[in-house]
Amino acid sequence: MRIKFDEIPYYAEKVGRCEACGRSASRTKRFFQTLNPFNKNEQGLPKTQEEILNELRLEAEAWEKEPIFHAKCEKAESR
Repeated sequence: MRIKFDEIPYYAEKVGRCEACGRSASRTKRFFQTLNPFNKNEQGLPKTQEEILNELRLEAEAWEKEPIFHAKCEKAESR
């Protein structure tokens, strides 16, 4: 038996100059959590959709502050 929980997605996009090559770049990322009884807040209660969206927005804001790289430049930087 498989139980499927509702997924709460949040999409973020950042646009700027690539840190490696200096050309303009844009990146999109999908953040998500599921609405399920095991995803709990600090009080030990299941998170509501609003709580999940707030957490995802904070996570996306932190990601947007990170330097931006093209996919190709990002691979070259990690070597």
